[in-house]
Amino acid sequence: FRGPFRVRRVLCPVNLTQYSDEALRAAHLVARSFRARLSALLVRSSADDEGLARGRLFSRLDAVLGRAAASRVRASVRAREARREILAQCASYDLVVLSAHRKSFLGALILGTTAERVLRFCAVPVMTVPAPAKAKTGVTLY
Repeated sequence: FRGPFRVRRVLCPVNLTQYSDEALRAAHLVARSFRARLSALLVRSSADDEGLARGRLFSRLDAVLGRAAASRVRASVRAREARREILAQCASYDLVVLSAHRKSFLGALILGTTAERVLRFCAVPVMTVPAPAKAKTGVTLY
């Protein structure tokens, strides 16, 4: 980077799971710290109803961030393959914050992960938030 790192627009792809909630919280904190605009992106399958998906996204934003904070988030729903849509959108942002959940070694080896593809091919900085792993003692590790 040349000069100071400025963050004015933050993209947070979500998939309405608990591990993406952690990334959404982190993205909100980063955006608030930089006084940046936060956008949440839900990529739905083409079979899912757009109105229903939009309603689920707004409900999740309210539940995770609270109504006041959620009202300031720019939310969008797209129908496309998640990796491609995130990569298409990321050029319009200064930072992408997304969750990185654990897959089996074989699953990650064969299919890769969305986070891995975005990290590899995104044109802007990417911050990944790992999904917590449960230890046998019941303690959450990060």
